[in-house]
Amino acid sequence: MTVPQLSKKTNYDNWCIQMKTLLGSQSLWDIVEKGFQEPEEDENQSVAQIAALEKTRVKDKSALYFLYNVVDESGFEKIANAASSNIKY
Repeated sequence: MTVPQLSKKTNYDNWCIQMKTLLGSQSLWDIVEKGFQEPEEDENQSVAQIAALEKTRVKDKSALYFLYNVVDESGFEKIANAASSNIKY
């Protein structure tokens, strides 16, 4: 799989389309677009709710990993401390 790289020379609009398609193909675009806020701990969560939360956490970190790997060094420095894949460039 070829991952489009974002650099100062990249056509940003084309890169956005490529990334949206790539992340969508991995079922990750929704988490990037909507974002993910870590909820406060709730001792009353059901097993299904805990499993769904874990699945969402994994999706968010997977998307963040993709984003870390598609930017050049200066771009990485801008997003390195991101807590979620919902990053605004």
